[in-house]
Amino acid sequence: MTFRLDGKSFRKFLGLLGVFLMLGTAACQPKHTPSISPRSQNETRPNILLFVADALGPELGAYGDRAALTPNIDALAREGVTYVNAYGASGSSGAAWAAMLTGMYPQTLGVIQDWNGPRGWNVAPQPEVKAFPELLRRAGYFTFRVGPKNDPFGGTSGLWDDDERGAGVTWPSIDVPQPFLGVIEATTLPLDDKDAPKPKKKGFFENLFAKKEKPVAPPSIDAARIVAPPYLPDTPAVRAALKARYQRIALLDRQVGEAVARLKQTGALSNTIIIVTARTGAPWPRGERTLYDSGVRTPLIVRYPDGRGRGSVNRALFSGVDLSPSIVSLARQRPMAWVQGRDRLSARPAPPASFAFSIQNRVGAVFERARAVRDGRYLFILNATPKTRLWDLARRGDLYDAVQGQGGAAPSLGPNQTNPRAEIELYDLRADPAQMRNLAADAGHVSDVQRLRAALIAFNGMTPDLSFDSTSDLRDRYQPAGQTPVTAPPVLRLVGNRVVMEALTPGSTIEWRLRETDRWTLYRGPVPLPKGGKLQAKSSRYGFTDSDPQLFDARKEKRK
Repeated sequence: MTFRLDGKSFRKFLGLLGVFLMLGTAACQPKHTPSISPRSQNETRPNILLFVADALGPELGAYGDRAALTPNIDALAREGVTYVNAYGASGSSGAAWAAMLTGMYPQTLGVIQDWNGPRGWNVAPQPEVKAFPELLRRAGYFTFRVGPKNDPFGGTSGLWDDDERGAGVTWPSIDVPQPFLGVIEATTLPLDDKDAPKPKKKGFFENLFAKKEKPVAPPSIDAARIVAPPYLPDTPAVRAALKARYQRIALLDRQVGEAVARLKQTGALSNTIIIVTARTGAPWPRGERTLYDSGVRTPLIVRYPDGRGRGSVNRALFSGVDLSPSIVSLARQRPMAWVQGRDRLSARPAPPASFAFSIQNRVGAVFERARAVRDGRYLFILNATPKTRLWDLARRGDLYDAVQGQGGAAPSLGPNQTNPRAEIELYDLRADPAQMRNLAADAGHVSDVQRLRAALIAFNGMTPDLSFDSTSDLRDRYQPAGQTPVTAPPVLRLVGNRVVMEALTPGSTIEWRLRETDRWTLYRGPVPLPKGGKLQAKSSRYGFTDSDPQLFDARKEKRK
């Protein structure tokens, strides 16, 4: 049977074929790749790119871990400064991150409850407290954040010009102007199915014409090189969980490498300070949520564009509360007077600290209260709740399951995990890096106990502490009448040809935009009256619900 097309039908066929080919070609065209915009000639302030892992100890090649596959982070260490005595202000992730953002201790902020599930309430810190991204945004920096959702307060929209949340988001989807502050949050924890990045759905023509993407092979980790902590059982199950963890750390390292490559390609590397750190230590039993080195010791690597300190190791004490004033100083701004931390990273840092302090409070329904001080040689811990078992504080996950499988609910573990703790603990960090031998009762260390106890008492005396409040008191403080407070909308008025905005809720931040499709702009002073005379504004306050956007119409204002 023969098919024949007349001239008209043939022309229709060619037309349809042309449309089909054009659609296919369009589907195969490379999409816009977000870039970094050139900086103005007069701009001399550095960009700052901060990588923050959720739970990562010194499990990096730069810190001597032979099992770690971290060539990109190790390269930053060779080109920058490696801090080997950096400690989180808390062993709890949210509390540690709150301290890093604000330069304030968690007990002063009121971030003293670690949640195993959904957060019971938002914490509203003191009205004057502002996180470093908002301070830099006020100074003219473009601020962005990408990665899993990790917000210790709620009501923090004023921190970011661009906030893209999700485990698979590794860089903003828009072009980034300079100078910028970028915060890339990354996880070393196993992802639940609901949190794992989903493959992007493709259209018909994309599926038809696009090249097939090869699945990314998991990093090859030599399990024989892994050294299990001495307080965990060295079993096949634990070793398998540790191998999976090192693979996730290697993926984090790839993410760092991709970001550095982007900086190189756009010429921004020569103007960017790169910082790699973490909120807490490793997420295994007797790690995160404790005050041992395994719980609060974090990596800190800083690469300066001018090569400052290239390849050096810094042994000075660094606390999580020091991050905020350090970043503010690196951006050539003056740290706020209320911060409790000090600048440790700029060209003119504060004098070295004599001590680093950390705190641990409640985890879920488990009541915990402990305080720690380090002087670089010794770790001193004061346990107000010694009967709380460390095992009950541990994060649930693959490492927890692997350990629990060796001995049921009370597996055979290192000291203090399943038994009551001593009220006082003292460890020699040089001779006993895993903190396995408590020296507090040793006659040869009486003076060390007295000296460090005095330092901790002095710290407690000058550091406001909300952790004495009961759970019901905290709930009433942050959820009066059982509801999260709502930020009052800003008051807008026309003064000459400018729109003046006033915040009514103490500590609130105002943002405005011309259209609903625009990004919010931080209010820093009177706004020239836009063409058309209309704009929107809203207020936000840490720990509160944002106000509804307010529509300002200059024509209606003039009729009043």
